[in-house]
Amino acid sequence: MSQSHAQHLNGITVIKEKQARLLIKFNNDKPIHNLLVFVTDSAGQTIFLESIYNYKGVYNKYIDLPNHSKGQFTIHVNKDDERIIKVISENVKE
Repeated sequence: MSQSHAQHLNGITVIKEKQARLLIKFNNDKPIHNLLVFVTDSAGQTIFLESIYNYKGVYNKYIDLPNHSKGQFTIHVNKDDERIIKVISENVKE
């Protein structure tokens, strides 16, 4: 079984798995008119970007990081006017 580390912030769960992927998940009961989820690496390059209009329900996205398995990642979740930013580092221990 793979090891992983979960972090929670403002109802958003981010799990960095050992097999070089992230899981971002959250539940939204109210519709989000403009949902933007993106991940950047330590160099500031965008490695994942998803924009969804009129979203409601459970967001559950695996993001493969084949060339970015080490280092620091910043997860950005923009829900209309709400901005959530979470930094994940490979040095985080369970």
